[in-house]
This record gives sequence, structure tokens and C-alpha cells, in this order.
Amino acid sequence: MVHPNCQNRGIGKELMKEIETIFGNVRFELFTASINSKNISFYEKLGYKGYKTGKLAGIESHFLFMEKCY
Repeated sequence: MVHPNCQNRGIGKELMKEIETIFGNVRFELFTASINSKNISFYEKLGYKGYKTGKLAGIESHFLFMEKCY
């Protein structure tokens, strides 16, 4: 997570690339609020694809679950 004052500077992209490099060629999975188009676009640019939507227990929002496979 990048503080809002520091967003749009490539920090999140570099963090994600570093995480993916450290863990190698595995399947990565994440989720984000389905109404958050900025986050969804960011993850899609990094190669993540949505594969299901759903709710988490105790939370009202719907989520988009995304994955990136090597």
C-alpha cells in the first residue's frame, strides 16, 4: 500500500515487481473492492486478471479476486 500523497510515482509498480521477483514463477492472487476501478486498472496493467467476484464475511463491499499465473 502506498500512501495517497505518494501515489502515481511508480512506487506501487516497483513494489509489486519486487514481490513477484522474490517469489519467482508462482501464481499470485489478490483482491480489491469491485468498485475501485483505479486499483483494478493498476493490477491489470501488471498482468493480473479477474477470475471471480464475491463478498468477505462481515464486510458489505463486493470484491474482485484477481490472479497472475506464470
